[in-house]
Amino acid sequence: MEPADILRLSLTALLVVAVVLPLVRSDYWIFRILEYPRFQKFILCLAGLVMWGYPPFPAGYALAAFSALVLCTAYLGYKFFPYTPLSPKEMRTWNKGDKNARLSVFTANVYEKNRNYGRILQQIEKADPDVVFLVETDKEWTEAMSRLKERYPYSLEEPLENTYGMALFSRLETKDAHIRYLVEKDVPSADLRLVLRSGQEIQVWGLHPKPPVPGEDERSTAKDKELLKVAEKAKESHRPVIVMGDLNDVAWSY
Repeated sequence: MEPADILRLSLTALLVVAVVLPLVRSDYWIFRILEYPRFQKFILCLAGLVMWGYPPFPAGYALAAFSALVLCTAYLGYKFFPYTPLSPKEMRTWNKGDKNARLSVFTANVYEKNRNYGRILQQIEKADPDVVFLVETDKEWTEAMSRLKERYPYSLEEPLENTYGMALFSRLETKDAHIRYLVEKDVPSADLRLVLRSGQEIQVWGLHPKPPVPGEDERSTAKDKELLKVAEKAKESHRPVIVMGDLNDVAWSY
């Protein structure tokens, strides 16, 4: 076997493992983290097909490797296709109805170490949303964003130095606004009701659970538990619901 073939086989094996590992229903980070870059793995598998399909057409072990990559590429494409512009939309744009029953939301992970406060303020001013929800806000971020209170009379803040602080500002009336610790004692969530201009109330949860990566949380248990708890609450709610924030998840994960 030529060194080039050994290299191609090794790369193919790594790709196949990266595709197959997330199928294991374990909450350990090495299984769950590979759920995230599905589209990137799809591109790498396509590159692998080109690598093996270069003339002459593969045979023997090369054909087996090529076939494995075909299956991986097809599987990945099938899984993320519903989230591409080629797939039919689940929700259509709606421009009718009572304008007073609408609202606009701006949510962002500011990245705690980032100190470019002016840029996020400019983005918020340009978007002019009814509700602003920011995560990774420490004390310095909270102080820098305090000027938003001039335009947003309702606020809910929990500055933390662990990258899980959050701040919510609203020009719409809020009711029963609380910071909750649903699963972990150092990871908060926002729980409140918003009163639309029409008088209708909607339930809002703002979340930022820990991702399953070393240094944060080696397992996805806490993240999954928090998302499931809010999903159950949303299912039981008799009001319209908005869940927003940095969910540290992808649409195709369990």
